[in-house]
Amino acid sequence: MGNSSGKSILCVGSCNNEKRSSSQLLDSETENWSFFSNLTDELVTEILIRLPSESVIRCKAVCKWWRTLIHDGDYFFTRRHQFHDENPQVNPFTLLLQPLQRATRTRVNIISEHFLLHKLYGGCSVDTKFLPFQPMAYGPWEFQLETSCADLLLCSYSDRLSFKIIYYICNLLTKQWIALPPIPMDSVWAEVGFLCDSVGCLEYKYRIVRIVETNSLSNVHIFSSEEGQWSKSFIPLSEILNAAKFMKIRMIAYNRMLHMLSAHGVIVFDPFHKPPKVCRTIDLPVDLTFSLCTCLGECRGRLRLGVQFGVILDSETDHNKLNVWELEDYNNGKWCWAYKICIKNSVFQGLSIMNDRCWMIQILAFHPNNGNIVYLRIGMCIVEYNMQQKKIETSCPIDTCSNFSLLKPVTLTHQNWPTTLPSLP
Repeated sequence: MGNSSGKSILCVGSCNNEKRSSSQLLDSETENWSFFSNLTDELVTEILIRLPSESVIRCKAVCKWWRTLIHDGDYFFTRRHQFHDENPQVNPFTLLLQPLQRATRTRVNIISEHFLLHKLYGGCSVDTKFLPFQPMAYGPWEFQLETSCADLLLCSYSDRLSFKIIYYICNLLTKQWIALPPIPMDSVWAEVGFLCDSVGCLEYKYRIVRIVETNSLSNVHIFSSEEGQWSKSFIPLSEILNAAKFMKIRMIAYNRMLHMLSAHGVIVFDPFHKPPKVCRTIDLPVDLTFSLCTCLGECRGRLRLGVQFGVILDSETDHNKLNVWELEDYNNGKWCWAYKICIKNSVFQGLSIMNDRCWMIQILAFHPNNGNIVYLRIGMCIVEYNMQQKKIETSCPIDTCSNFSLLKPVTLTHQNWPTTLPSLP
């Protein structure tokens, strides 16, 4: 009885305490808000710029004052960029995957470290239906992921009835987009590159490069953000594109220039130069056996090459080896071994594959921040493979292609604050 009475008293007492706590909490919140209201715009900005991006987004809903500071004030973005330049952090990474065959779906598979992407789109895919094009119910049209630069994605919509292509630059987080002027589809195949360069804290200029082989020369269309239109030039790249035409390897943005892989080496192209020019060719590693699906990427600020394509069988053959080189000296073109390992079949036991004895392997991308991680396509699974520990970190199934069709990877490196899209002139 005493215990039960005591418990009742405790319950009543706790309720009274809760009421007093709620009242005290309200007074405390009023005092805290009074404290913030007495701060200057500069001091509140210094507090907000130190918050993660997702917290900053939530803070926009607190009051009109904070929303104005974050959304409308150039000073906020300038200080945030300066702060994060002085205090660098690891930026989250996203890998987008699309089949190379004709794509008539706007939803593509992703592997992402950015929780906002999963929250916005749900699951392991994103849908670009926020773009303004209207796919035809019937007819020959394609939607393609082309390439990327930092956190900006370049994609295209081609209509084979009108023989025109429209390129879109978009940010998946903010869902902002820019549609470039249509360009004639003068070839079914084209190699496309995208380069964005900062000319100020909140100002960017960019180039879209579209290369089409024509006889002994290469027909190059370049879109300039400053001029707002396409221009044409001819560059002797035909022998390079003969190989690239079958590899379907994208040009990647690195060191403020475009880099394209071929059997002759890594071609460095500067679209910002007047006129645009091929700057140099970086020789491939001497001991590299070139494959049509050699992977070129960037990891921790250096270029990397990976060779592994074929099938994993029951025995350990040359097809099971994964070789990775890193460009140790960019200026002198010196490569060094990063990894030379043999992938054992037992590592992939338990994965969802279509054929237990014949699995297609494709190197998709290198992790930009973790030098031990490479992304592989094994049969009908995408795996995050740790080359140092020789084990699978994570895996997920894919349902957008057949067992032996290639996937086109596009990587995004999300910035401390989403890159703004400059308006066209």
